[in-house]
Amino acid sequence: LYLAGALLYLSHFLRRQGTWEEWGRRALQWGVGVHAVGILMHFLFSGLSPFSNLLPVISLLIIAGLLVGLLLERYTRIRRLNLLLAPLAFFGLLYLLLMPVRLEGASSVLLHYPWLGVHVAATLLGNVGFALAFAAGTIYLAQGRLLKQGRLNSLLPALDTAASATYRF
Repeated sequence: LYLAGALLYLSHFLRRQGTWEEWGRRALQWGVGVHAVGILMHFLFSGLSPFSNLLPVISLLIIAGLLVGLLLERYTRIRRLNLLLAPLAFFGLLYLLLMPVRLEGASSVLLHYPWLGVHVAATLLGNVGFALAFAAGTIYLAQGRLLKQGRLNSLLPALDTAASATYRF
């Protein structure tokens, strides 16, 4: 669903057909929902810590990033942020499938050092902020380059909106 959302957002960006963006948004919403239910089931049935291996950690990072991106698109003037977040989510999960890494004994480490879980959660939140800043900064650079060439892309937000979003993230 993340790949479908990324391709639909890209198709809307290149062909400027309004319905493809909405389909891409719905694909991302369904993808986040299915992903969140899958991670929740993993935690419930395995009985492992959320930080027991790399899959749940990266999955939580991807879910958080896409949730923030979807909420920002809905409630602010920041548009097309998910054009960059959807491929990042897809490639993040693809990396996990191609390079499985286990953190053996992570649950026992968290029992001895409970603040380590807080540290990991804060680090994940920081990574979400950096991913959003990257996406907003890329949009700012693309729109700035188009303006210098004398063209304006109506699908990208204004430069001041992209600059303020980059600064805030």
